[in-house]
Amino acid sequence: MGLSESTLEYNKKNTGIQSHKFFMQNYHFNYIKALNLTPENELNTLYDLIETKKQLKSDKIASECILNFSHYCEFSKEHDQTILHAIDIINQNEPLLFLFNLIQCGLTSTDYPFHKFPEISHLLNNSGNILYLIALLNLCPQIIKKYEEVNTPEDIIRNTLLQFRDYNNTHMHYNKKKLGIQPGSFNWSRLYLNAELFRIGRMEFRLKPLHKPIRYYKNKTSKENVLFFNILDEESNFNKLNQYGYIKFLNDQDTNNQIWKPEFQEDEKSITGFPISRKGHVLNQKKSIVKSEWDLILDYDDLILDMHIPAAGPMGKDLCMESYKEAFLFFKSRNPQLKINCIYCTSWLLSPQLFEIIPKSNTTNLMDSYHLFPTPSNKNDGLSFIFGKEYEDWSKAPQDTSLQRKIVNNIIQGNYFRLGSMLLTEDEIEEYLNSH
Repeated sequence: MGLSESTLEYNKKNTGIQSHKFFMQNYHFNYIKALNLTPENELNTLYDLIETKKQLKSDKIASECILNFSHYCEFSKEHDQTILHAIDIINQNEPLLFLFNLIQCGLTSTDYPFHKFPEISHLLNNSGNILYLIALLNLCPQIIKKYEEVNTPEDIIRNTLLQFRDYNNTHMHYNKKKLGIQPGSFNWSRLYLNAELFRIGRMEFRLKPLHKPIRYYKNKTSKENVLFFNILDEESNFNKLNQYGYIKFLNDQDTNNQIWKPEFQEDEKSITGFPISRKGHVLNQKKSIVKSEWDLILDYDDLILDMHIPAAGPMGKDLCMESYKEAFLFFKSRNPQLKINCIYCTSWLLSPQLFEIIPKSNTTNLMDSYHLFPTPSNKNDGLSFIFGKEYEDWSKAPQDTSLQRKIVNNIIQGNYFRLGSMLLTEDEIEEYLNSH
């Protein structure tokens, strides 16, 4: 991939700025104009957020530092010259260097949502998203220091930062092999800045409360599990189930669809509700259990291991189960006083529709181990991970794989893709590993 040398003079004649100290006075307005990004108000919004903290910098990028940390994150050395060339162009171009520092400071000192940021991919000869990549690599020393401060083993730090390589690989796959990171992934990277997310084996995990209106029970004798929705907010999206037991799409304006509520009742002796099938939909048939015969495994606001699935290769069941086991050992050793007994995840890779789309796959084989449950989705959720972006006309989306072809065909027929959520207990993980 090449970057156009013409960007060295990129709109510079329009700025009227000669001094490198371009963050003084009102110069930033000239740079925003020179970059010609829309909506312009979003750049001003981010600039104002940073200025209130007085943390906007004008530093040039240290090429050697970026290259060292690209190797630390196991980027191919074939990318070295592309990265160095991009840094050289940015350092010599005041508007681009302004944008680089704006993006980096926006990530570190604000909670600005970068999915709202103006499109920058057209910059640098249609390689503008490399700005996000270089910004993250530039922050690696700060990120590593933060993980060290919370006593993270070196091998887990290195493994965790491989995510930046994986971000770039995904970007290259969908963007004609151009280096970069998508703005949504860049936004997610705040979790690494705060040392909240840890890659342990195949998966990433963080400790957080579960904010889903569920009750998960386990029978004391038979070890059977049952999952109910316990919805306290009448206006909750979880209270809007369609005829198939899935949650109505958030952006569905069709008022003719049949909607029902999964009621939940509890008294001193029993619990009654609509159980959730392990395949991920609510059954429209009430079930009652005797409280004294069941243990409550998980309730709203209990701590869970929130799992993220990196785009990092195969997802064999044994590999993933080992990752889950190691995650429990890691977090329990750091928090022995806390009760943690479930892994939770929401993802497109947990969509119940995958049982029909890719029935005999590592993904669905793994899904068979989970207790799936419905989660709110709009009609586009998860599709950018499958197609690289969202499309207004899905017939124009790439159909290079059987997964893509089947999803496009479903969408055209009005069967939109939905996300799924899962739970898996530590006991179930141990039971699987002991039997294999």
